[in-house]
Amino acid sequence: MTFCCAPGKKKMHCSYLYAEVYAHNKASMRVLHNNGFYLEGIRRKSTVKNNMLLDDYVWVKILEK
Repeated sequence: MTFCCAPGKKKMHCSYLYAEVYAHNKASMRVLHNNGFYLEGIRRKSTVKNNMLLDDYVWVKILEK
């Protein structure tokens, strides 16, 4: 999971979180969905693991101020 933050004078404010999940990892996708993340996109054959091309699902959660 990655935190995307905008710099401020005194403290950092994170505006959103995103997570990248392999296509076969349905359990992690279910956990993200149940915790307020939504599927932003699918990057087809974007990752190489064990000499195989895998799809990468990008999940995002917008944080409120």
